[in-house]
Amino acid sequence: MKRPKIIIFIFLIIILLIIFYSKKPATEIPLKIIMLDIGQGDAIYIETPNGKNMLIDSGRDRTITYELGNIIPAGKKNIDTIEISNPDLDHIGGIPFVMEKYSISQILSPGTNHDSLDSYKEIEKIAKDKKIPIIRAKQGTIFVLDSINNVTYKILWPENNVRNWEANASSMIGLLEYNGHKVLLTGDAPKEVEDQIVSKYKNELQNIDILKVGHHGSKTSTGGALAMLARPKYALISAGLKNYYGHPHKETLDILNSVNSKILLTATHGQITCKIWVKKEVECK
Repeated sequence: MKRPKIIIFIFLIIILLIIFYSKKPATEIPLKIIMLDIGQGDAIYIETPNGKNMLIDSGRDRTITYELGNIIPAGKKNIDTIEISNPDLDHIGGIPFVMEKYSISQILSPGTNHDSLDSYKEIEKIAKDKKIPIIRAKQGTIFVLDSINNVTYKILWPENNVRNWEANASSMIGLLEYNGHKVLLTGDAPKEVEDQIVSKYKNELQNIDILKVGHHGSKTSTGGALAMLARPKYALISAGLKNYYGHPHKETLDILNSVNSKILLTATHGQITCKIWVKKEVECK
């Protein structure tokens, strides 16, 4: 009779353990947006809760590979998407080094004429050799970065064919969305472009959680119209310490302060990490 009692006892213990652990909340994995500290340039790494990743720009040199090495696990050798927001050297100079180190699934480009830029020619050559597709971003296209968690990335700019446009005017603008939270990534787009997307996407641009401030905080970007509509909780600025251009400009900082945005600057904060949770407030630090 002892053996059946022992079996019943063990069975009850197992049932109790199942009940206990089923009620214990699972550890939530956030969506991460990391603005890398690469000096006077742009580089943002995005990782979804399901481990899908995206790199937007790269800074001007191989520094990007060291920075990525600090945040991407050693065993992970792929980047799902690289975005070229615009073809300036401070945005694409490091991409060839990234392409040599990691396996890249696709590259998004605004489609501007890059023929005079050696860095872009090198990107094209490596992409051709490795059979990496370069996709021209089209306004209104929605990319699903993580289908399990419904993380989407919508192209708001550029419109139509911008092959012969000036680099900043054709700079890619994307809206990242996850669980009702929104991140606006603006490249180097000037105020004139901002005004156009404000007019076209008025509803979608309200109540932005995180704004990647345009053109390193230059006074040519982040105008009052966009700031007043978006009212971002956090405003992230990538700029080098005591840089030649005087970025970020006081005018831009004043506009962001007027809408009560919390401003974080790589020059003083270093790497900036933002986390978007399902059941918690967005945090950047």
